[in-house]
Amino acid sequence: MRNSKYLAVGGALALTIAMGGCAAPGVQNERATAASDVDGETLRGDAEYDYDIQRSMLGVVKTSETAVTGRIASWAEGRRIQCGDKLRKRVVVEIATDTILAGTGAPASVFVEIWAGGVTVDAEGNEVPPEKGNSYLDRSAEEMEAAAPVGTRVIVAAGNAPSTSEAEKYSCKVVDQGATSAERLLAPVPQGFILEGADGNHVSGVAHQYDVEWGDWPRGESTFQQILDQLAASD
Repeated sequence: MRNSKYLAVGGALALTIAMGGCAAPGVQNERATAASDVDGETLRGDAEYDYDIQRSMLGVVKTSETAVTGRIASWAEGRRIQCGDKLRKRVVVEIATDTILAGTGAPASVFVEIWAGGVTVDAEGNEVPPEKGNSYLDRSAEEMEAAAPVGTRVIVAAGNAPSTSEAEKYSCKVVDQGATSAERLLAPVPQGFILEGADGNHVSGVAHQYDVEWGDWPRGESTFQQILDQLAASD
């Protein structure tokens, strides 16, 4: 397995790796009537991760606690978590599920927490201006929705997002719960947020795009559908 060495932003809190899980039958293969234009660079931002990358989406699903296919239903402002002098921002994307690939139950929707930037703060929690010539990456739910519109087809492989008590174990604290009231939040593994672009090809929403274009990841045209076909063939 190739190892992709990145700096994990926010340490273990920022990179929640799901364990266990297995592929489930019934992958939906119905093609969208009109795929949306997806801006992967905006979704990914400048976060970097340290993880063992999988050769295919099948490998990602098999090593994830929860995995689903579906469509984006909504975006909302998420939690703000402070670790030392770093205030990390999240947004939450609701996925209307089509197929459960890994995990238990059959939720109509899952809620996925996506890193959206952050700022440096002082001891009182006030934002510290960036150094001259620099700027903070701080994306809103509205900006993320523009990058991945409602209706976009997605494949998500994830584990549970860190709870408030888990954040405290890393000397972090949740300073804002955000706008979502979801009981369970998921955190995608780096290769676990794959979207369908307007050309039918797959777009990575977390890891670098080249991490989902090597090994047995599909190439050519309509690669998002190719991934669904690979998952269906594994049943």
